[in-house]
Amino acid sequence: MVKIPLQELVGKIAALTDHRDIDMLEISLLKTVNEMLAPTWAAIYHVSGNSPPEFSILIRGEALSHDPPGETFSTLASTQGVTAFSIIGRSREVIGYLLMAREAELSAAEHQTMSGLFRIYDNYLSVLKDSQVENHAFPQVEKITVSVGVAKITDSSMPIELLGHADQALYYAKQHGRNQVCFYEDLLARNKLHPHRSNTEAILFETAS
Repeated sequence: MVKIPLQELVGKIAALTDHRDIDMLEISLLKTVNEMLAPTWAAIYHVSGNSPPEFSILIRGEALSHDPPGETFSTLASTQGVTAFSIIGRSREVIGYLLMAREAELSAAEHQTMSGLFRIYDNYLSVLKDSQVENHAFPQVEKITVSVGVAKITDSSMPIELLGHADQALYYAKQHGRNQVCFYEDLLARNKLHPHRSNTEAILFETAS
C-alpha cells in the first residue's frame, strides 16, 4: 500500500466529494484508488437489472480511457491478480463494481480502506442522484420535475408584490417547458412579462356628495 500522510489522505477524500457530476465523481474515485494503491489498472462497471456489468471508465497509470478492455467483465474478474470490489447502494443492492489489477496482493488494511472509500463514494453518489431528480425514477410516480419562480427582494418590496412577481415567473416557467427556474426581473428585462401591479390602495374615508 502506498503510504499517504493523514492530511493528504483527508484532502483526497475531500476531493472525491468536490464534484457535482456523477461522471466526474467516478473519475475522482479512480484517481484516488490509483494514488492510494498504485494498481496496474482499475476500471468501474455499472450494474443494471439482470444485465451483465457494463463498462464505464478505466485508468491505467495516469491515463483515463472510455475504451472498454477486450475481455468481458467475468473474464477479467476471474483473472489472477484482479480483485473485484462490489459497490453497494443504500438499499444494499450491488450498483457497480471496481476491478483492480495489481501484482502485490491486497492486505487486510487495504481492503478495509477500500471499503470505507466505497461507503463515501456511495453516500455522495446518492446525494448527487437525489439532486438530479428529473432523471430519477420514483417507485410510485416515476419521474418528477420542478418549476420555480423567483423574485428579488428589495428594501421597498411589499409582500403582496413579491408574491405576485414570483407567481408570474412561476407560471412562465410552467408555460414554457416546465422543469426550470425563472427570474421575474430577468423575464421583465427581456420583455417576456408585463410588470405586475398589485392593487394595494384602500379607501379609508368616503365623503358624501
